[in-house]
Amino acid sequence: MTANHKELLALDTAPGAEETRGQELWQGAQGYFLGLVLSALLTALAFFFTGSDWLWGPSIPVALSVLAVAQIGVHLAFFLHLTTAPDSVNNSLALAFGTLIVALVIGGTLWIMYHMNLNMPPMAQMEPMAQMAPPAPGQSRAASGVIEAASPIRVAAKVSGLVRSVDCEAGAHVRQGQLCATIDAPALKQAMTQSESALRTTQARVAQDRAALAAAQARSARRPAAGARVDALRAALSRDERDAASAQQELDAAKARQDDAKIVAPTDGVVLARNIQAGQDVDADAKQLLFLFAPEEAIIAFRVSSPASLGALKPGERVSFTVEELRKQSFDGEVLRIESGHGGGQVVVRAKNPGAALKPGMKASLQTPAE
Repeated sequence: MTANHKELLALDTAPGAEETRGQELWQGAQGYFLGLVLSALLTALAFFFTGSDWLWGPSIPVALSVLAVAQIGVHLAFFLHLTTAPDSVNNSLALAFGTLIVALVIGGTLWIMYHMNLNMPPMAQMEPMAQMAPPAPGQSRAASGVIEAASPIRVAAKVSGLVRSVDCEAGAHVRQGQLCATIDAPALKQAMTQSESALRTTQARVAQDRAALAAAQARSARRPAAGARVDALRAALSRDERDAASAQQELDAAKARQDDAKIVAPTDGVVLARNIQAGQDVDADAKQLLFLFAPEEAIIAFRVSSPASLGALKPGERVSFTVEELRKQSFDGEVLRIESGHGGGQVVVRAKNPGAALKPGMKASLQTPAE
């Protein structure tokens, strides 16, 4: 220890504060008081700049950064006594090392959290994918899942016209194919009338062609020179028969389009919303929502950890599952789709839900075939 250090210890003065040598206590406190004043002034300026319109808006972050650097300088000079004196080197090194450690800890933590957030699925997705312990060989595997509400079905008008009647109200339970509304579509009626008229006209021409052909064939038996006339009538008959067949197809299509004027329930379920009333005009081109139906079914996504179990299932297959909240009651469903992934995948099951017993958020368990 040098004589200089011994003298500083005797004066109870920190290294780097050699200027306080020989000063009285109240004189040494002047440096701390000045630092306190400067620190308070810089803090007040920071609040002033952020709460007033004195500075240009985009320049406020720059001003705050300058004040922050100045604040650090005040603390280092007036409170930590970091100066350019030779005895202040140890303090400077200690501060630099501490800053490096803090930067490494904070930077490393942020880096780890960023990559975990990037590579891991959200917690809301991980909870339904919780896996159970591997079963013994030859046993089935239990896959857990969470019940979701089936997506509502939107029904819009397929034809334009005037709503003649409405037979389904919001909140009503309906069966698939049940008539909910009828639209009076003049365009469909006009197309139907035109198709029927065109069919009658072509059928009349076919009848005339057949009569003329029969008469021409009778004459050609007596007069061989009339054979050319017979060939022409046969060609005309063939052409009119094709026209009659085409007119019949158009009439059948027009009759089929008459069903577009009937709004029916697409599935068993509940009417969530009704946006039409009798006497209202609807436009098919506007894709206006007429009814919103909630199917009486539930969707369950089961997480399966075994790829072999996925291979044993296929879409359309009937499966059974139990629901914890309903005292392990068993339900039947149909495999809607299978989504394979790394190390397993998920089985999406659709089940009938009469009475809405299966509610969104309930936990279900599915037994998949053994490997």
